[in-house]
Amino acid sequence: MRTLIFISVLTTFLGCTPKDLPTQVLMNEELIEVKLSYMSTKDELQNVQSQLSIQYDIDFNFKNSTFFEDGKLRDLNLKVTLPNGTIGKTSAMYAILETKYVGLRINLKEGAMTPIEMGTIY
Repeated sequence: MRTLIFISVLTTFLGCTPKDLPTQVLMNEELIEVKLSYMSTKDELQNVQSQLSIQYDIDFNFKNSTFFEDGKLRDLNLKVTLPNGTIGKTSAMYAILETKYVGLRINLKEGAMTPIEMGTIY
């Protein structure tokens, strides 16, 4: 019985510990994918914002996000506006950002059924 309780507690603890989730950005002619986490920095978000604006005319607005003193993301509040006016929004608290990626996926293919997805990104 003690072993079972120990395994349950250990599993819960390991499931809540921060994972190694470095910022991931993919941009090509068919897909834009941005994966953010507690490891993402304000500088990285500014770089993504600049790239999306210049290369794709996409507004990547993270001005209501908060950051720790070292520049790492604390709470995400993201709004993305595509050139055709389509808007996507997502937000995540630090506890979520420690365990999974949050961000966006934009399908650039003509006539895409879902041009933008925002939230948890796998």
